[in-house]
Amino acid sequence: MYINLEALEQEHKINLRDEHQEALSDLQLKRKEAATVGEDQSLSKQKLILNDSPVINPRSRPHGKTSLVSYKQKDNKIAQEKNNKRTYNRVSPDLKTYKHKRHKKVESARDVYDSTIWLTDLHIHLFFELLQNQFSNINGLCGPAQTHLYAGSLDNSIFIFNTNNNHWLTIASLDSDNIWKIYDSLSYPEESLVKFFQDILPNEEKVVLSFASVQQQVGGNDCGLFALAFATSLCYGDIPSVLFYDQKSLRSHYVNCIENNEIQPFPSKSRRGSTRNNCKLVDLYLN
Repeated sequence: MYINLEALEQEHKINLRDEHQEALSDLQLKRKEAATVGEDQSLSKQKLILNDSPVINPRSRPHGKTSLVSYKQKDNKIAQEKNNKRTYNRVSPDLKTYKHKRHKKVESARDVYDSTIWLTDLHIHLFFELLQNQFSNINGLCGPAQTHLYAGSLDNSIFIFNTNNNHWLTIASLDSDNIWKIYDSLSYPEESLVKFFQDILPNEEKVVLSFASVQQQVGGNDCGLFALAFATSLCYGDIPSVLFYDQKSLRSHYVNCIENNEIQPFPSKSRRGSTRNNCKLVDLYLN
């Protein structure tokens, strides 16, 4: 039997070369896999670092889609509340001043609930302010403290005067007969009126007065309320001498008018047997 040694040797070399190449390929594949694993670990480490970063993911910010939506809704709500605070309507200084003054007026008016209180210049002034606003055709209607400074028309005018610093009465000139009507709930003597007419008619020597026969008050504390009741009736075109006023309701009615910012006639009913011409004429000399 003949054996070709040269062919066998050649085949053996080929087998060794193939085994060597296969071993080399396996080694390269393992190195590549090892490199890939190392790279993945490095990336994972970097991701871990980034996730822990306070800049990328603040501690207060939640993770996940649902949590992120809730976070955005909460953030929008906070932003809206801030906008609402920025865009509130400011009350103008004039309105604030008006409300403050108005509150003080009402508080002063409520003092009148006390049946022992006499009406002061302020109480009369507050009431006349409203009357003047409602009846712009009526002259006068100024606070008692301003009467001596009054320079307006005396035609169709109404005043309240404090005689001897202890009694209020109503004085009116509503007709064209140059006769001044006096409405007095205590019937003070005419001499107590000299000062009033000297102030508003400094060049006159004499005035003609007509004392109306009006209801007389009970007690000594309500003259200011009766004076206002008479003045209000005159503004509304009523005749005080034919009316009987409910004295017990005068104080509460006064306060209600100031609180409501509107003057209404004082509670009254018709007097029995009264006539509008029941009055007394008097000449009052001023000098």
